Amino acid sequence: MFSGKHDRTGMNVQIACTTGGMLLALGKPVHGSRHDTYAWRESGLPELLAGTPIIADLGSVGVEGITTGTRRPPGGTLTER
Repeated sequence: MFSGKHDRTGMNVQIACTTGGMLLALGKPVHGSRHDTYAWRESGLPELLAGTPIIADLGSVGVEGITTGTRRPPGGTLTER
């Protein structure tokens, strides 16, 4: 996430919303090229949304308290489940 045009690194901002699209909370920006898991922990949202069921994309696999989809096994296929 380095912009040669602007000569700056980017930032990661975590956004929490309902499944209907209503905004719940914005995390504080995490500067630099950071993985979503790191940005989630540093954003302040885990404390703010404690006790709230969280659904996220596959970038959050393995994060405690977050439900994600299932990755396709290497060389395999996904089941109907």
